[in-house]
Formats: sequence, structure tokens, C-alpha cells
Amino acid sequence: MKITICGSITFQNEALAVKEKLEKLGHKVEMWPSRLKDGNDQLISVTEYYRIRKAGADDERWIWDRKAKAITAF
Repeated sequence: MKITICGSITFQNEALAVKEKLEKLGHKVEMWPSRLKDGNDQLISVTEYYRIRKAGADDERWIWDRKAKAITAF
């Protein structure tokens, strides 16, 4: 079965644990990427992205562009 895990980056560790369990049971599991490009096209972890976003960097347009892409990715 193909399963897509959706949720907040806040729960990345839990989502990865569930993904691993499901894959061991033979399922194909999709979820958000673990890294993405920042405003300078440098790869950063989603944890770093979340930290930047939560810091209130409203002037960083790329943050909201990445969020919109993530929401519509699947």
C-alpha cells in the first residue's frame, strides 16, 4: 500500500519512526523532504527551515514559497 505522511515539521522524528515501521511492513511511504533550498539555493535541513520560520523572518519570501510548495507537493 502507498501511504503519505502529512504533518508539521515539529513532529519530524515521530513521522520518521512511523515511516520506518510502515516500510518494514512492506508499505511504500512518502513524506516531506528532509532538506530543502533556502533563499540562497543552499540545502538546509527542514529543522533549520522550521527554526528560521519560527524566528519570525517575515521578510524572507522564500520561507513561504517553500511552505506553499510543500503543501501542494502530494
